Amino acid sequence: MRRLLLIACCLLLALAGRAQELDSLQRAGLDSRLDAFFAALENESIPAKKAEADFLVGSCTTDAVRDYVAVRIYDHYLNSKRMGDEAVAVHMTDAWFAPGKAHFSNEIDLMDAKIFAEFNRATLLGEMAPALTARDPEDQVLTLFGGGSSRYRILYFYDTGCVTCKVETMQLRAAFAQEDFPVDFIAFYTGDDAASWETYRTEQLRFKAPSIRMVHAWDPTFESDFQLLYGVLQTPRVFLVGKDGTILGRGLDAEALLQMLRSLFPKMTYGSEESVRLYDRVFSALEPGVTAGDVRAVADHVGDITLGERDTLLYKQMTGDLLQYLSGKRGEGYKEGLAYVTDSLILEKPAVWNMPDDTLQVISLARVMKDLLDRTPVGSRLPKIRVPGTLYKAGGSRPARRSLRSLKRAYLFFYSAGCGTCEADRSALPAALAADPRRKAFLVDQDALMASDPDLAERLLDTFDLSSLPLILETDRSGRIIRRYLSLQQ
Repeated sequence: MRRLLLIACCLLLALAGRAQELDSLQRAGLDSRLDAFFAALENESIPAKKAEADFLVGSCTTDAVRDYVAVRIYDHYLNSKRMGDEAVAVHMTDAWFAPGKAHFSNEIDLMDAKIFAEFNRATLLGEMAPALTARDPEDQVLTLFGGGSSRYRILYFYDTGCVTCKVETMQLRAAFAQEDFPVDFIAFYTGDDAASWETYRTEQLRFKAPSIRMVHAWDPTFESDFQLLYGVLQTPRVFLVGKDGTILGRGLDAEALLQMLRSLFPKMTYGSEESVRLYDRVFSALEPGVTAGDVRAVADHVGDITLGERDTLLYKQMTGDLLQYLSGKRGEGYKEGLAYVTDSLILEKPAVWNMPDDTLQVISLARVMKDLLDRTPVGSRLPKIRVPGTLYKAGGSRPARRSLRSLKRAYLFFYSAGCGTCEADRSALPAALAADPRRKAFLVDQDALMASDPDLAERLLDTFDLSSLPLILETDRSGRIIRRYLSLQQ
C-alpha cells in the first residue's frame, strides 16, 4: 500500500514536472498526495521514513518539483509531534539541502536547517548520549554519560529564571510524589549564578520518590559545549537515556516522561487465576510426589526462557507468580522448592527486583517465606523445649511431656483439632509406625496448647513453621531433622 502511494505520487510529480514553476493547482495536487504519503508512513520506523523520503524526492523530474517536495517533507518532520521524526528533517538537510541537491526558497531557511541539524544530530533517538564534563555543588568534576549504567537516566536542562522550567519542575515534583522509579535524575543548571542555583535545587528540585537518585550538575564556564551537544537553545530540555547509554526519549515534558517510565517499569500483579491454572498444569504432570528438584527445574526453566532471552519483565512476572503459587502449597517438595525460589531467584537478585512494587508484592512475601523456611531446617537439631503431647509407639500411645531435643528416630507432629488434613495424617500414623517399629511419634495439639499455655504455644510459633498444619518433621537416630513438611498418607 505504501509503495502504491509512492508510485501515485511519482506519477503526479512527473505530470507536475512539465512546468518549471508550479502553479497553485499543481501545488494543491502535490499537497494532497504528500498528505496521503505522510499518513501512510506515520507508524513506520525512522529508517523507513528516511528511505521513502529519499525515494520520493529522487523520483522528481524537475528542480521546481524536487525543491517543493523536499521542503514539504522537511517541514512535516521538523514540526511532527511524533518523537523521533525530527531525525528525518536532519537527514533531509544532510542528504539533500546541504549538498545542494534540493533548495529552500532562501538562504536563511537553509541556514536555519543547518543549525537545527548541527544542534540535534548528536542526540537523535538511538544515538549514544554524548559525554559531558560538569561540576557538582561541591565543585567536584562529574563525567556524565559516554557509556552504560545499571540504571536509566533522566537529563533535565533548566534555568532558574525560566518560567517554563518552573512549571515543568512543579509537574515533575507532582508526578514523582505519586510514582517512584529506580532512575538517576541529572538536573543540569544551564546558568552561572551559584546562589540562584543553590536556592533552586534545595527548594524546587526535591522529589519525594525514594528510588530516584538525584545528581546536580552545572558548567558555569560553558566549556563542556552542552548547548551544542544536546541542542540546548532553550530550556527546559529533557532526555531519557537507556542503560546502554542510548537516547530513548528527547524533547519530553513531564507527562511524556512519565508515560515512558511507566512503560519501562510497569506495575505488575502476581498470582492471577490464569497463572494458577498454568502452574497447576505444569505440576500436575509431575504428580504424584513433586520433589524439590522438580520445583527447582521448573523455576530454572522459567529463568532460561525469560532472563536467558533478556526479558526481565517476563521473568519477574512468571517468578512472582510462581512464588505466589508455591506459598500456598503443602508438601515437602513444594516447600523445599519454595526455599530455592525465595533465596536464589528473588532475594539474591536485587538488581532484578528493584522497583517499589517489587518490595510490596514480591520481596516482602519472599522474606516472610524465608523466615518460616529457615526455622528448624534439615540438618539442624530440635530445640530444647519441654512440650506436653501424646507419645505414639507401635504398641500404643500415652500422654507425655518431653524435651523435643530428645526425640530421636521419631516423627514430631503438630496438628490442630478440626483440621481435615491433620486428621487424615493422624489416621495414617499407625501404618507408618508399623512399617518401622523402632520409630516413634510425638503429637502436639497446637490448639490445646494455646488454651493451656499460650506463652509456650507462642514460643513454638516462633521456632517452627506452623503457618499451616499439620507440620510433620522426621529425625534420625542422632536427633537431627532429616525431612520436614511430610505427609504420612500414601
